[in-house]
Amino acid sequence: MPPRARRSLELIPNEIARKMTFRKRKKSIYKKADELSKLCDIDVCLIIYEADQKKGRAIQSETWPQDSTEFNRIFNKYKASKDIHVLGLKQNFDLSDFYNAAKKEDVDRKFEKLYPTWDDRIDEFS
Repeated sequence: MPPRARRSLELIPNEIARKMTFRKRKKSIYKKADELSKLCDIDVCLIIYEADQKKGRAIQSETWPQDSTEFNRIFNKYKASKDIHVLGLKQNFDLSDFYNAAKKEDVDRKFEKLYPTWDDRIDEFS
């Protein structure tokens, strides 16, 4: 049996085919999240935004797990983990965290150039 041809990753022009693909893939990603959660004993949380192309309709969002208390527990755990700084614990970052850290490093470098540390000044006079 020959290998299946790969589908190019671009917007599906036919709206009916696009919606059908979305439904199938959404179902598949929910199944994968459930399997990952059970097999690895981890918390998994999904947020899917479905933009409706028709004018006047709001953007719909769905969450997984569908139980809102379980979803909120996992989401709050994620938000809290961003504020915990424990040695050896991996932290969660988003793009804004990355840029803020880069800005801070840049400011720290400029500050050190303008105002050398006290130890550097003592070495100069020794």
